[in-house]
Amino acid sequence: MADEKLNIEEMSPKEITEYEGDLMSAILRAAEFKTDESEYRRMNITRNGKILFKFLIRPLTEEDLSNCRKKNTRVKQGRFGIDREKLNNARYRSQIIYEATVPESNTGDVKIWDYKREIIWPKLNVASGIDAIDVMLKAGEKDMVIENIEEISGFRSDDNEVIEDIKN
Repeated sequence: MADEKLNIEEMSPKEITEYEGDLMSAILRAAEFKTDESEYRRMNITRNGKILFKFLIRPLTEEDLSNCRKKNTRVKQGRFGIDREKLNNARYRSQIIYEATVPESNTGDVKIWDYKREIIWPKLNVASGIDAIDVMLKAGEKDMVIENIEEISGFRSDDNEVIEDIKN
């Protein structure tokens, strides 16, 4: 369909109605990506050949990412009244993982980072699920999760066909 040019003037009223119905359905389906379980990805944290725990991630919107950046950026007034922003990159990356994590029934419908927090957080010496991510995941594991979030959010694609479709 990407190669063929659509000419609505040559379509019958029935074809136009079918096309508009299909287009409307496609638009509405595309807008549901945050809650569409087929867009989710299961992440396994494996060490020494053994899966320690699993969790689901979902795609993020640009607004989600922007909010994560804002929450982890400190503005300081520098010399001559010029504001300087300082991003806490480690916490920003943990915030992204936290926002993308889907609550599941096996964790009591909370994100895995908040599971049994009254017991686990004190043992980990953390104050939030975001802080727990830094303690629970190695740097490379965080990187792998971030890469997957970026991929399902449409930022990374090894599939040249997707890029060609977007160009057309």
